[in-house]
Amino acid sequence: MASVNEGILLGLGNPLLDITIAGDAKFLEKYGLQANNAIEADDRHKKMFDDIVQNHNPTYIAGKATNELSSGSHRAKSALVMNGF
Repeated sequence: MASVNEGILLGLGNPLLDITIAGDAKFLEKYGLQANNAIEADDRHKKMFDDIVQNHNPTYIAGKATNELSSGSHRAKSALVMNGF
């Protein structure tokens, strides 16, 4: 697995709602995710949403913010952005 810096930014995007948390490499590993990558969520990721709400103090933002975040964070090479939930 590629090296991941602590304090990675995770953005979950939806045309209606984005969810953003500050995560770390352990969070990515727990859900089989990779830094600097986009995925289409499936059943393996359902528990992730409960984990985010219960343990990671999420920020809810009106849709499309993840796309804006990803373009800036991609340049910093420290973001995992998941779009299309």
